[in-house]
Amino acid sequence: MIADVKRKLLHGSAFCLALLTAGGHAAAQIPDAVSQEAPAQDGQNEGGLQEIIVTAQTRAQKLQEVPISVVAVQGTDLATKAVIRPIDLQIAAPGFTATETAFATQFFIRGIGSGLNAGFEQSVGLYVDGVHLPRSLQTRIPFLDVDRVEVLRGPQSILLGKNAIAGALNVTTAKPTQDFFGRLTSSYEFNANELGLEGAVSGPITDTIRVRVAGKYRSSDGYIRNLTLNRLEPARDEAAIRVTADVDVTQDLQLSFKSEYNQFNTDGKAMEIYGEEPAKAGPFAGLTYAQVLVNVFHLDPTLLDNRIDGRRTSDGEKSRAHATANVLTLNWQTGGYTLRSTTAYTTALADDDAINPDLLGARIITGHIHDKYTQFSQELRLISPKFDSFDFIAGAYYANGLQRYRQAVGFPSDSTFVTIVNARQPGAGTLVANTWINRRVRVEADTFSAFGQLNWRPISDVTVQLGGRLSYSKIQGSKILTVEPIGGGALPAAQVNAPLVYAQVLAASSSNLAGLGAAGNAMINRLGEFPVAGTRRETRFTPDVKILYRPTPQVMLYAGYARGQKSGGFDFAANNRLTYPTARDAFEFDDEKAQNFEVGSKMSLLGGRAELNLAAYYTKLTNLQISIFDGRLGFNVGNAASARAQGIEANGRMQLGRHFTLSTGVNYTDFKYLRFPNGQCYFGQTPTVDGNGDGVPEFCDYKGKSSQLTSKVTANASLTSVFPIFDGYQIGTTTEVFYASAYDAAANYDPAGRQAKYALLNMRVGVGPENGSWELAFVGRNLTDKQVFQFVGDTAIAATVAQAKSNYAILSQGRTLAIQLNAKF
Repeated sequence: MIADVKRKLLHGSAFCLALLTAGGHAAAQIPDAVSQEAPAQDGQNEGGLQEIIVTAQTRAQKLQEVPISVVAVQGTDLATKAVIRPIDLQIAAPGFTATETAFATQFFIRGIGSGLNAGFEQSVGLYVDGVHLPRSLQTRIPFLDVDRVEVLRGPQSILLGKNAIAGALNVTTAKPTQDFFGRLTSSYEFNANELGLEGAVSGPITDTIRVRVAGKYRSSDGYIRNLTLNRLEPARDEAAIRVTADVDVTQDLQLSFKSEYNQFNTDGKAMEIYGEEPAKAGPFAGLTYAQVLVNVFHLDPTLLDNRIDGRRTSDGEKSRAHATANVLTLNWQTGGYTLRSTTAYTTALADDDAINPDLLGARIITGHIHDKYTQFSQELRLISPKFDSFDFIAGAYYANGLQRYRQAVGFPSDSTFVTIVNARQPGAGTLVANTWINRRVRVEADTFSAFGQLNWRPISDVTVQLGGRLSYSKIQGSKILTVEPIGGGALPAAQVNAPLVYAQVLAASSSNLAGLGAAGNAMINRLGEFPVAGTRRETRFTPDVKILYRPTPQVMLYAGYARGQKSGGFDFAANNRLTYPTARDAFEFDDEKAQNFEVGSKMSLLGGRAELNLAAYYTKLTNLQISIFDGRLGFNVGNAASARAQGIEANGRMQLGRHFTLSTGVNYTDFKYLRFPNGQCYFGQTPTVDGNGDGVPEFCDYKGKSSQLTSKVTANASLTSVFPIFDGYQIGTTTEVFYASAYDAAANYDPAGRQAKYALLNMRVGVGPENGSWELAFVGRNLTDKQVFQFVGDTAIAATVAQAKSNYAILSQGRTLAIQLNAKF
């Protein structure tokens, strides 16, 4: 372990040394002992509360002036609390849920989120410096040198706009500074052997040019023992660098250019198999899935470790991903107006060379995923000055996004699946040996929109906010499924009928079936024909209306109505026509729509020493886009549901004397499906809904159920303190508590995936000089050592192979203990 630490320290130090050297010459020119970076726009209220500045509505505003339910997390808090990536924000923002599943990352706000499908845009929009990052892959990018993160609840239809019907994460990165500045944060976490290094240098190059260079390196061994490979997982290796330059071209024209590269690699998953039950019928009656594999087919005995105990078996998963962003922003001031142009080109690429679809340490299924997304976007905004009775923002937006997705899943020659199929149908298993089904999807979308927001003040203390966005989208997609030898090429003559086995056993259609005569045609009639292609054109208008009233200078009340809409598109994951007439019909899904009614208040209390923000909402959702694993190799995808979400949100802060600050948040979320007839049944559940009219029920009705991963109640409380300990030095502490009531972690509502209520405790203690030049801290997260379900699903093909129940769970990390050193210069 010591050798590993030394190796990681060497690699990470070399990376950050190169980063700091880039700005070292400039820093060396200023002999001052310390140069602290202060928040650019945050102020101090009388009574001690630090004002929070947000840009949720484009303009820099105090949080208490914004008629949106917002949780803002400052960049300094992200670093000190070890919030590394968006998924870690859950404790800071009750009502926001994030999870990394076996296939994708999901975000939820108010119970509203997107299903597991690479073709879905996210219902919770991710915006970094005003640029929309729409795909699930992009949500995995770790935070780097962030100024703040704003969690915006409710549809953001106008100024953020694109598809953010549940809410948005609005991320603002740190900008170049007028004075020379540098910082370095290093940390080491003991349980997962995790090393983290992050640094930034900033300052002027000339009187008109300022530059900021930031970078990070992080590696971790993981926290679940893989018995097959004798290693900890998930092992992460992440590196990122960003260069930002601000240029005063003229007195009225400013240019900002940002270029960023992120690399995030993972080996293994935080996954365990559990909840197995013996088969009740068939040739393996009385045996669990693991017992079938070990006792009947003589596979690795460690497969019998199928309980939640911090251990798993797996042949190993490997993901190599990187993302880039190049953003040019121009701000031209004239006559009090600001014309802002934002031009962006972003890319994201993931090569998952080993996805281990069977989720086990057994040679059953092999596969890989290649997912590449590129986007060009251009936005123009005209921001008016604040006149006595009105102000406005107007703009236009264009984006072109292109996604190429390839997934191959199949059976190596020595696969146990081959043996099992041969036992049932002699020769059928041999047909699929060393073959896979390869899906290739291409989707390109062009979006044009115009938007505007007017703030009209007809009388003192009353503001009417009127906004709207008119959008047009053209989306083109194609998908083909082909059975091929592993590695590609044409099927040999002896295996030309392999597609029939995929169709019969796994309900997977393919383009090969068309050449297999009557048997192939019969499967096409049953499952649908590939390839498929289509074009969607959508025109939509989304309004947003709010009324703000200030009965006193310390209180703002607001009420609003907003309509949100998320684009339809084309499915990546289904293997057949599902219950649709054709595979082409199943390929396309429609827009998802939301109507939100909301009232709220922002209050400053106790002479500015306390704040209390309240919101109550009712959201009606229609045409919800769903994607649920079918337990074999595919997903059930489409627009299956309508729902409503209603709830109450409360957030507050209070200065307790000179040394303590208390922050709290409580969310009550009541989400219910009003219509969801074609839900995927969990193993052993009796279907009740006939989806295709053949008289045989295939689905289970989810009406009345809550959303996946949604607790009725989530709450947090954070107490921070700063005390002088002796001349020139201080000690700072932070204690956080987070509570979540029970929720369903399984998308198919399997009772085995029900997560009980739980509480987490985080603590941080730091010591350093009062001028902030350095600090040494101890950080403990999840001190209650709660590992909870982040996602639960059916183990792939357990039902097909053994007719037995088996579940997998994605688990959160348990207790972490870290030391952290922060330095500024």
